[in-house]
This record gives sequence, C-alpha cells and structure tokens, in this order.
Amino acid sequence: MIKATFARLMLAAAVLTSSLTGYVGAQDKARSDQILPTTTYLYLSMPSVTRFKEAMSASSTGEMWRDPAFDAFKADVLQTYGMEVPGGPSEASMGTWIGVMMKALNRSNPDPKWDDPLAAIQETLGMSVDELLAIPTGEITMAVSSTPSNSFGGVVVIDFGQHESEVSSLLEKLLAVIKNQPNTEVVNSDYSGTEITTVTDSSTAAQRNPGISSFSWFLKEERLVVSNSKDLVELLIDNWDGTSEESLAANPVYSYVISKCESEPGKGISTAYADPIGMVTAVNQSNLLGEDGAGLAIGLGAMQSVGLNQFKAFGSVSEMGTGDLEAVSRSYLYVEQPPVSAMRMFMLDTVNTTPPSWVKDNVSLYGSMKWKIADAYDAIEGLVDTFRGPGEFAMMIDQIAQQPPMIHIKNDIVDQIDGSITIVTSPPDDESSQNEQLLLAIGVKDNQTFTDLLTRVMGDTGFPGETREFQGATLYEIGDPSGQTISFTVANNQLLLSVGSSLMEQVLRNDNDIRPLADTDEYRAAAERFREGALALTFTRPAGQYSRLYNMLRSGTAADSFQGMDDVFEGIDFTLLPPFEVVEKYLSTAGGSWVGDENGVLMESFSLKPSKTE
Repeated sequence: MIKATFARLMLAAAVLTSSLTGYVGAQDKARSDQILPTTTYLYLSMPSVTRFKEAMSASSTGEMWRDPAFDAFKADVLQTYGMEVPGGPSEASMGTWIGVMMKALNRSNPDPKWDDPLAAIQETLGMSVDELLAIPTGEITMAVSSTPSNSFGGVVVIDFGQHESEVSSLLEKLLAVIKNQPNTEVVNSDYSGTEITTVTDSSTAAQRNPGISSFSWFLKEERLVVSNSKDLVELLIDNWDGTSEESLAANPVYSYVISKCESEPGKGISTAYADPIGMVTAVNQSNLLGEDGAGLAIGLGAMQSVGLNQFKAFGSVSEMGTGDLEAVSRSYLYVEQPPVSAMRMFMLDTVNTTPPSWVKDNVSLYGSMKWKIADAYDAIEGLVDTFRGPGEFAMMIDQIAQQPPMIHIKNDIVDQIDGSITIVTSPPDDESSQNEQLLLAIGVKDNQTFTDLLTRVMGDTGFPGETREFQGATLYEIGDPSGQTISFTVANNQLLLSVGSSLMEQVLRNDNDIRPLADTDEYRAAAERFREGALALTFTRPAGQYSRLYNMLRSGTAADSFQGMDDVFEGIDFTLLPPFEVVEKYLSTAGGSWVGDENGVLMESFSLKPSKTE
C-alpha cells in the first residue's frame, strides 16, 4: 500500500514539476543545492520556473505552437479526444493537452479508469490538473542523496509560493486515504521547530524493501519537501539557511562541473548533475535494496579494477535566448586524470573544424572526431592481460589471425587506421522514403594497403552482394530490407561505408556541381561557435532531417510506414497540418563541439536563432 500511496504523491510532484507558472519572491531563499547534502548523487533542477516559462514562450518552438496555421490541426486533435475548449484550440490549457496525451496513451492499453484521465487525476489527487499546475511558483528540484547515517533516498523540493492552502489540502486528502489502509502508521514529529509527517508501512512485503517502506514530508517557508528517508528530510532542515559547508553546492566536483557548464552563475533554465559511481556505492552501503542488492559490492570492485571509478560526475546546464543563440546546452564529463585502464579506450585527439571538400551543401548532418585507436587497443590489451596473464591478449590475436580470412586485428586493422571518423547524412534516394542516407568515413594510413585487405576479405568470405567499379574504386553493394543500398569501399585514404547509393557516388565523384559545406554561410556561422582545440564537432540542419517525415504525415500515407499505430492515424487528420514551409521558418542550424581540459571533457551544443523570413 505504501508504494501506491508514495506513487500518488510522486504523481502530484511530477505534474507540479511540469508547470510553467510564475515565479514569486524566491530570490531570497537558499537554492536547493545549498540545502541538499554534499553526498547528492542525482540532481535535476529548474532554478526559475518563470524564466523557463518566458524562455519557452519567446522561443521559436513557442512561436510555432501559437502560429494560427496550426489551429485547424489542434482543433481536430482536441475533438478526437473529446476535449472541448470554448475559446478554441489557442485557449486550450496545459492540463487539457496533458489529458490528450494520456487519452492517447490509454488507447494502446485501455483501462476504463482512464477513459477520462483528467477526471481520474482529480479523483485520485483531489485537484484538477490545471489547479495542480498553478501551484509551483519557484524552484523545482528532484534529487537522490545519502546522509552520514547511511540513509539513502530520493527527495523532491517544490517552491509553491502563496499556494500553501492548496498544498495542505492535497496532503490532507492523501493522509485520509493512508489512514484507512492496514499496516500503515502516520506519525507527526517535531524537528528543530519544523513538523515532519512520516508514513510507515509495516507489512512484510514493504519491509523486504526498505526503500519504499516509509516516506516523510514537511512544509516550510513556501516549500514542500518529500522524501522516502526521514534522515534526509532532517538533514535538509539542518541545512535550511543555505550556509552549510556540507551541502551539494560546497561539493568541489559539483561546483567545478556546474561552473564549466554555466555561461554565468544562475543563467540556466535547467540543471542536471549525476555521480553514478557514488550512487551505486551509497546504495550498497545503505542496504536500500535489501536482499536484491547482494551483487553491488562485486560490481563496485569490478569497476575499480578496470578504472571505471575514475568517472566522477556528469553535469549539464541548458540556457535559452543568449545573444544570437536560440538555445545552448553545455555538459561536462568529470574524469580523474590521467585516464587509466578501460578509461583509455575513450581518448580523443583534436579535429580539423573545416569539413573535407567531399562533404557537400546538401547534407543534413556532419560530424567529425578523431579516436586515439592505438591507445584504446593498448588499454584493451592491458585489461585482458590483467585477468588472463601477461601476453595472453597478443597470443589470442595471433591465433585469430591464423583462421580465415587470416586478418591480424593489430597489424592489418588497428595499425592501418588513423583514428579519424566522419559521418554525414543526406536526403534519401527515393522521394517516398523517410530514411535518410548515411555515410561513415574512417581514415586509413595507406589507401592501397587497405584496398588490398578489403579485396582479400571480400574474396575469402564470399561476398553475397554485387561489385562494380566507380571513379576508380571497387564498390561492394548489398540491398537492405528498407530498399536502400548498403555499400562500402576504400578511396582517398578512407574506408567508406554508406546506406544509400547516391551519397556514396557523390563522395567518390567530389565534383563541383554541389558546393562544399565548408563554403556555406550556415556552416561558417556555426563554426564560429566551435571551441578551439575541439575533440569532436557536429553540424545539423533540422529542416533537412524532419521535412520528409513531416510531409509523409501531412500526406496521409504515414500509416503505411508505422505499423501498430492505426488508432492514431485513424483518429487524427494529419492532412490538416500546414505546409512544411510554415514549420521550416521556426527551425534553425545547430552545431556543437567537445573540448578537453585538465579534469575531463566539456560538450557544448547550440542552435542559432532562425531568420523566420516569410
């Protein structure tokens, strides 16, 4: 029972978290990372709901959603799912659209209780969805932490501003349900002047899993705090003024990661942080999983033995409306240096930010990176030899080389690859297909040596497809189930593998009929944002990626390509969508780059503001 009740409370929290309502008077409150303990392993926060709301409303996505060209389509969706909005589709509230989504999900696995999801939520929680969405007024945070007593749990912190009466009413209705259940005890206690309500399930099933056997909450200074650990609740009260030296904000790894991700303190609209190794360790120490957690200690030992414990943390901050950028997201991977053991498998080298001439203007995605493949091979060899004994890996590779097709992985492949990897996508050969063409190029040190290797392998293995000569290269081709051609060859010191024949031919021709991507204004604008010394980079054109699928939906023929979704396509008239040109003006060029420093890798992705020309 406690599990179901806790789920109700978490459902309320989840609905509250999705709210985009205003932000009132939270500036003088301690941030959630200042009251959470330093031993916080997962942290998801929206620092300012009002800033998030304003940013989304001002974004191109928000403008597109309000575009009158979509009104007919939205009206059809609302009618299909029985949602009547007197003011029309533009007046539909967020609660209404949540109801639409829940009704759509209920069609795939019908449950009579959710025929009217908005009514079901109101019956379960005692409030309408719109009333719930009106409650949050400040920071909203979800986290997973531990305490010095090895108590471990999840916690939700919601700033509800002036809506304390609504929150109290919701909690009272939940308590009324809880008190009528067997094996359940509700205890109110005082801790440092704050009343804590704790619900405990003493049933045998609940006690087998301590993590869901109880939960506690309190209200304090316009905030609701809920957790399945009373010790954690008390620790947040201890840290309430935000000055503790044992808070998450005081954690040096956390503070370093977030400082790398923010353009300036407090500018982000969302923040995330994770310490997965620390979380697994804390779960193991807390006995949270009871009998089910017996294998965690073995897993921790294995991670340490292969060097995965060097991965200390991951963080991310998203910002919107910064300068000429529509949005930017920075993520940081914190890894102890220098990498050892398995961590050496993921080392990268700097790349050239100028695309090669064979990458043309008609591509929808371009990406480049350079893998330190020799270091990766040495790392794998060291790992194997650690467990099997010195020299065992080399012996194993030599034995494999004695078997058909007589390929020595080290000498014939690893030593012949320079580590450069390029990927591009472009529109499909067939106008009716929604599958883009894809080409992967892997740099090789000597064109002829690798050509000879490929020729020998194809001959020895009995290649089942067809071969043909094109631009001085031998193409090996085979059809795939989608109707596209899979082909590969060696040319221009690259091993080329493609899905879609025309893209491969375009790369091999490298004619001047299509200008290089590097010469376009779009790419140059994105390249100005690439970090110096980039280890990897990407460039994308969302319009090129989404246009085919969108037009397929709008044509009314998409049902043929999406088996099992008949209910969706029969119920909604996708032909009411406006032409793609309406959508395209809200889409913009995007890019990103990775760069290393003394503690790890910063990964930045961004989208430029669209021109929105009519």
